[in-house]
Amino acid sequence: MVEEGRLLPALVEIVTLHVQEEEGAVVSDCCRFLQRLISHRRPTELDIQSKITEAGALGLMVNGLTAHPQVGRLYVEVCTLVSLLCFDTVAAPHADNQAAIADVGLFAVICERLGSADVTEQEAAAGCTAISALVYENYVNGVSAIHTFRILPRFFTLLSMFAESLRIVNCVYQTLFQLMTMEAGLSDDVVDIGMLQQVVELLDNSALMQDYRGAASFTAQWHIAKFLEICIRENDAAKEAFCGCGGPAVVVSTMIRRNQEPRHADSVDPRALQYITCMLLCRIVTVTGDLTEVDKTRAKQLVQSSAHQLALDILRSVGVAQSAHTSEVNHKNFWAGVEQAVKLLELIAVVESNRVPLTRLGASRQVKLIYNNPEVATQPGLLLLCESAVANIEGT
Repeated sequence: MVEEGRLLPALVEIVTLHVQEEEGAVVSDCCRFLQRLISHRRPTELDIQSKITEAGALGLMVNGLTAHPQVGRLYVEVCTLVSLLCFDTVAAPHADNQAAIADVGLFAVICERLGSADVTEQEAAAGCTAISALVYENYVNGVSAIHTFRILPRFFTLLSMFAESLRIVNCVYQTLFQLMTMEAGLSDDVVDIGMLQQVVELLDNSALMQDYRGAASFTAQWHIAKFLEICIRENDAAKEAFCGCGGPAVVVSTMIRRNQEPRHADSVDPRALQYITCMLLCRIVTVTGDLTEVDKTRAKQLVQSSAHQLALDILRSVGVAQSAHTSEVNHKNFWAGVEQAVKLLELIAVVESNRVPLTRLGASRQVKLIYNNPEVATQPGLLLLCESAVANIEGT
C-alpha cells in the first residue's frame, strides 16, 4: 500500500482529524510509526522519505506543534522524524526534504522551542539533532539558522543549561562546525558571545570529559576539537581569546587523560583525536595568513601548557601503535597524528627559549627516530618536516 501511494495520504488525513486531541498523542504516535518506515542503513528504492513528505506529514507536524507547543513528547517525536527525513542514507542528505521542512515552517517551530526557558534536556537533544540534520551540507538552511533563527545564542544557552549532556554537546559542536564551513565570519560571533570560555569550561568539566562515559565522551571531545580548530583557523582574535581563558592547557590535559584511558581502545581510534588536537595547537601558535610565522607569546604558552610533552608522547608511542593497526583508516589516522605532532614541535622550537625544555626531554632524538622509521621513507612530506623540526630544536 505504501508503494502504491494509498497508505500514507490516508494516514495523514485521518491523523489530521485528531490533532487537537489528547495533547497531540495521536500525532506523536503517527510520527513514531513513520520513523519505523525509514532505514538509512538498509534503504530501498521506494524513497519512503519523499513519500512521507508528499503525503502531507510536514504540515501535520507543524499543526501538531502549533496546537500543543508545550508537549515534550510530541516535540521529541517530530524532531526525531525530521532528523530521519533529512537523509537518504547515512551521511547522504535528502536536499528536497531539507528544503521542504524549512519551507513549511517546521524549521522555525523547532528553533523556537529551543529558546524556551522550560525546554527539557530530552527536547533540547532532539531539537539540536534535527537542526544538525537540516543544515547538513545545506547552505540555505545554514544561513537561515545563523541569521534568521539566531541559533548561536540559542546553542550558547542550551550548553549552559545542560553542560553535562554528551548528546547535546556532541550535536551542538557538530552543527557549529557545519555552519562555520558555510560562513567563516561566524567565528567573530563565537568570540563576542563568550563561547570560547564556555568551551574551555566544558572541556574542564569532570562529569562531562574526565569521568569515563564510553565512546560518547570521546566523540564529544572530537567535535569540540574540530569546532575549535575551524573557529581559530583564520581568526587571530579567536586565538587570543582562547589563550586568554587558558584554553591550550585544558586541551592538552584533556587529551593526555584521554590517552591514559585504556577502555577507549576497544571502541574508538584515538589517533584521529590526536591528529585534530595537534592540528588545533599548531593553529594556535601560527599567525593567521602565514602558517610559517609563529606568535612567540602563544608558543611559550603552549610549552607552559605541556603541549610539547603531548607531542612527544605521541611520537614515543609509534612502535606500539604500529603493531596495533586494525584497518587502513586507523593507519592513515596514525601517521597523520604523528605528522601533526612533529609539526607542533617544529613550530614550538622556532622560539629559542623553548628549545631548552625540548632538548631536556630528548625531542631531537625522538624526531630522528621517526625520520628513520622504515614506513616514513615513503612519506617525503614527513621526512622534510622531521628535518626542519630537528634543525629548529637544535638551533642549526
